[in-house]
Amino acid sequence: MGFLSKLFGGRKPRVPPVSLNEANFRQEVLQHPGPCLVDVWSFGCPYCMKLAPTMGALATKYKGRVKVCELNAGSFPHLVQSLGVRSTPTVLVFENGKLLGSVVGFRPQSYYEELIETEFPLSGSARMERNKGDYP
Repeated sequence: MGFLSKLFGGRKPRVPPVSLNEANFRQEVLQHPGPCLVDVWSFGCPYCMKLAPTMGALATKYKGRVKVCELNAGSFPHLVQSLGVRSTPTVLVFENGKLLGSVVGFRPQSYYEELIETEFPLSGSARMERNKGDYP
């Protein structure tokens, strides 16, 4: 550990979201045992670009608790269509491979943190399962 790290404290290494494609979607999302957020984005979408740092921060903060993934809508339109996504950005919320809901449009990081803390608490408290559709 260097002098500045000792002085200011070490920084946690950033964890990037998992990049999804048609070949790995089943393994990374549908077969994942636990919660998973999938950020569906597209080039040229200003709100998608604004959401990208939030997804990176969530991937880092909730590493080992919630898997955070990203899916480029322009590169995999058939997969995006099969998921029912009509616009970007859309964040799909999965648990144990089951789609619980979606968040359409830009939301701040605090929104996703509250969603995670409410829907996927560390304790074993029961939660109400939501139907497919916009969250909440």
